[in-house]
Amino acid sequence: ITRRGWSATISELVEEMELLKYPIHISFDIDSVDPSECPSTGTAVPDGLSVSNVIKLIRQIKETGNLVSMDLVEFNPLIGDDSDVETTVQSIRRVMREIVC
Repeated sequence: ITRRGWSATISELVEEMELLKYPIHISFDIDSVDPSECPSTGTAVPDGLSVSNVIKLIRQIKETGNLVSMDLVEFNPLIGDDSDVETTVQSIRRVMREIVC
């Protein structure tokens, strides 16, 4: 992704997985997002994805017209302090807003 860029990588994924032909379900694990944006999760990934990049991915998948469902997992409000939980919730809201809008 770093070498080729998000757009090219996602376009290739859409083509290789034949996502234009079949319904798409996204199972989104917030552990994949950098802890600076989603600290309240069980297995934080340093240098993980940015929320902006996740939103780019979702936009391109939505453009196929085949996105039918999504789940979001691994948010744990018991991890971190109130600020960490709020940061994570705001990141989740940004992602979910992209799905429903």
